[in-house]
Amino acid sequence: MSAAKSTDDLDLSERRDGRPFDSDDEDIAAALAGAAGSAIENARLFDEQVHDNADTSNAS
Repeated sequence: MSAAKSTDDLDLSERRDGRPFDSDDEDIAAALAGAAGSAIENARLFDEQVHDNADTSNAS
């Protein structure tokens, strides 16, 4: 099993309307980042499972 390392960086440059980010913007960005992180981890685990199953099939 491989070990995954995640980084918790999200870079937001500026709003389209030029106003500064507020706490609501930060909450939305954090929620989206969390969902994206979960999706990436799920994809990684799925890929790992597919490869493990292929290795098991090839060993038979």
